[in-house]
Amino acid sequence: MTQRQRFASMSTSVLLVASLWLLGCATQLAPAFDERIVDGLTRANADAMTLFAAFSAGAPTSRFAEYRDRYDQLIGAVDALEMQIAARPTPELPAGLSAPLAQRAVDASGPPVEPMQGMSRTITMMRDTHAASGLTATEVEGMRRQWTIYADQALTYEAYLNR
Repeated sequence: MTQRQRFASMSTSVLLVASLWLLGCATQLAPAFDERIVDGLTRANADAMTLFAAFSAGAPTSRFAEYRDRYDQLIGAVDALEMQIAARPTPELPAGLSAPLAQRAVDASGPPVEPMQGMSRTITMMRDTHAASGLTATEVEGMRRQWTIYADQALTYEAYLNR
């Protein structure tokens, strides 16, 4: 065997071993999927959409008392989900990734809770507006669209974790 053939054979062997080693390495960058969170988000979304549908033509202040408990239940459910998401353990980043992300001011600390906070703010604003002055159909549609944006962000992130 010539020196060139030995070098090619050794290079191929080293490349093969390195490839197998790298395939065995898995760096987890996101938290683990939690079906309870997805189930809670799905229920909260269905409850909110039912509430928006009930008020699609608007809602006078006189009907607020009928819905107070539904508002409070939905806000509580969303706030509890936010706490679950924030408390979920997040994987530590490898040293090779931590430094570059820190230099770029990238928050790689874990799952975003902003969509959950937005969902809670939206329903709270709807509740408070309903109690104070009633809801117009336009206000309800605006709040429904705002909720939809936040809920879509939260559900998309959580669904991505289930891969």
